[in-house]
Amino acid sequence: MVRARKSIDRVPVMGTLVFLLAALAVGESHAIDISVTTAADTGMGSLRQAISDANPGDRIVFDPGLANQTITLQSDLPAFPSNLTFDSRQAVGIVVDGTAPAVTDLLRINDPASSISFLGDANFLGTTRLNSGRLSFEGTLGEDLTIGDSGSLFGNGTVGGNTTSRGTLNAGGPGSDIDTMTFNGDVTLDAGFVQVDIADTGTTPGVDSDLYSVGGSVTINGGTVRVNAITGTYTSGTSYTFLEAGGAVTGTFDNIVDNLAFLDAMLEYQANSVGFVLQDNDVTFESLAASCNQQSIGAYLDVLEEGASGDLLAVINSFQQSTVGGVQSGLEQLGGQIYPTLLFTQLQHTSMSLALARNQLVVDDPLCCFPQKTQGWVRGYGIGGDADPDDCGTNGFTYRMGGTDLGVQRELACGLLAGGFANLSSGEVSADRVDQVAEMDTYLAGGSLQYVGNCHYLLGMAGGATQQYDVRRTINADRLRVARSDFDGSQRFAYLEHGRVFNHYNTLWIPHVAVQYVDLEQDAINETGDDVVALSGPALDTESARSILGLSLQQSGPTDLGAATTKLRFGWMHEYMDTRNDFVSSFVDQDSFLVRGLDLGRDWAVVGANVQWSTFCHCTLLLSYEGQFNDVQSFHTGAGGLQYRW
Repeated sequence: MVRARKSIDRVPVMGTLVFLLAALAVGESHAIDISVTTAADTGMGSLRQAISDANPGDRIVFDPGLANQTITLQSDLPAFPSNLTFDSRQAVGIVVDGTAPAVTDLLRINDPASSISFLGDANFLGTTRLNSGRLSFEGTLGEDLTIGDSGSLFGNGTVGGNTTSRGTLNAGGPGSDIDTMTFNGDVTLDAGFVQVDIADTGTTPGVDSDLYSVGGSVTINGGTVRVNAITGTYTSGTSYTFLEAGGAVTGTFDNIVDNLAFLDAMLEYQANSVGFVLQDNDVTFESLAASCNQQSIGAYLDVLEEGASGDLLAVINSFQQSTVGGVQSGLEQLGGQIYPTLLFTQLQHTSMSLALARNQLVVDDPLCCFPQKTQGWVRGYGIGGDADPDDCGTNGFTYRMGGTDLGVQRELACGLLAGGFANLSSGEVSADRVDQVAEMDTYLAGGSLQYVGNCHYLLGMAGGATQQYDVRRTINADRLRVARSDFDGSQRFAYLEHGRVFNHYNTLWIPHVAVQYVDLEQDAINETGDDVVALSGPALDTESARSILGLSLQQSGPTDLGAATTKLRFGWMHEYMDTRNDFVSSFVDQDSFLVRGLDLGRDWAVVGANVQWSTFCHCTLLLSYEGQFNDVQSFHTGAGGLQYRW
């Protein structure tokens, strides 16, 4: 078979990429600052002109020279673009007066996508209509305010007139900022929402909980109070006041909702205030679960709770006093999902290692075409990847591994080759959303036998590996608790591939089919550290049988660096055995519960690229990439090294 020789020009490809990146950079718009430098109603530097010139995301900044001045408007302002910020922090005491008869509304926001922010103590005199969208303010809205069904008011400013709201009131920011929103006039709440952020640091209104301070009277015509408890420890019987009025408070809300797990907020009405008290409910851990593993561990805690004492009771109580999110996080922390997941991350590492060895061992013509009968290589490689949660809500993970790959292959007879390979690697797997980290060292070795005919080849590989694991789990309950374990693992693997070689237009087309078998074992788990959360579990094992259908393309030719060969590989890999593993574990001296490992799926797309430059006599520079992808995970391997023939 004649080896194809053809130079590959990569300059046009790189030029195209550079052009596309430059085009994207030029086409990207950037927010700018627009200065208001005059108190005049119109003309260059005026507020009116700044709004007309603004684009979404821009910031309108009032010049410090406008401090304590008044901008008097003679007509309605232009419509605001979405996502606009007014910054008056350097113009202290500025007033925008929109009370002239020709001004219908000083501020009118109708776009649901709008997000308008007022920074500083500016006083906007005139009516405000927040029909839709979001308005955040720190200063004063000096006249009446109307909030529509789709409007949301945020901030710690003051409304000077009367307020009617069918939308959302949220003192502070949209997250968990505790603050005070002030209303000098009367307030009418016609349905809508009032959000109240609370902390476990105390019960002072405006300090430990949001406060809506009203100078006049308050009329409540339904609506919902939404309690957002910041992560902490809350106890039954704690009362919070979130609305205080100088006049009478009449009417009631329709309901109150909260994000607490084992406590419910119950509304309490006084003549001039409204608050709520936290009370125990009948919720179970299992009912709060948001994933299969949380449900399993939640049911386990519901059983343990009845007879719990000491440290175990302290852990359970800390979760019961937390938010729903805190309980769900705690359930994830208690489970040892990292252990069954390790089996399949190690399986993926073996699969990638075999792909690396395969890419180096496969030859497209026998070494008898060369005077050198033996080739050896050494490469450094790195593997990186991540996996998303599966359909059962099992946490994803991030995977990092690096190591050294080396091997040798010798021709025994023309077309018959035998070799050996090994790699030594270390890395870590870290689970998403919880602090569970496994460090691992892997020692893999194998042998190969290959037959290369005139237009086809047959490659076989077999070997084994050992692993050493060091796992740390952190549980943030009544205090920070840490559990650790160290254990070993082992595996055996076999790989068989057959391919045919076609030469078409100086390109080698190599369709191939392969089967891969891996058997993995992981020793029993006995964690040390905080006994109450330490897990124990039996040894784990799994088997994997996969098929790979692929196509390789290869071209060779001279370059400035020497003779070069470029190979591209595309394939599809399918798993026939189980795609996840379960871990039956228990706390020390307790009944067991089941934890699922992450399901990485059954099918993967496989891509690869290899470049070989014969830069020196008998010496070749090796660069390679291998990737495996599906809708759950993506793994990438990059390697570089040298090959020598003798």
